[in-house]
Amino acid sequence: AAGTYEALREGDGVSFIATPTALQEDEVHPEEMLGEWDLSRAAGTPLCRWIFTDAPVATAAFAVRVGPGCEPGLAAFTPIAWRLEGGNVLVTSGSGASTLRFARQEDGGWAKVPERGRPLLMSRP
Repeated sequence: AAGTYEALREGDGVSFIATPTALQEDEVHPEEMLGEWDLSRAAGTPLCRWIFTDAPVATAAFAVRVGPGCEPGLAAFTPIAWRLEGGNVLVTSGSGASTLRFARQEDGGWAKVPERGRPLLMSRP
């Protein structure tokens, strides 16, 4: 069967297993991610806007800017860099918080994975 499979084990990290053909189909190019992205807990109710740029800030990572009027909880995350890894988008915090991982959804948007706690969706404005 084709596709990507997620393995959750209590106390362990998340493992993603995919066939080579599934990885090729889900390949994301940095150019696709450039520009503005709305963040929300539920579709259609944006809480913050992130702007992914192509300005390098580290090896294989690019700068993120936060738009005006960002909800305090998301603003406190202080995103400073984004990168692609294994078909996912990783956003690094400047505040010392853990890195957020987003996986592409069938509708073209992105969702935080694993889905522990409150959901976080990323979509084009």
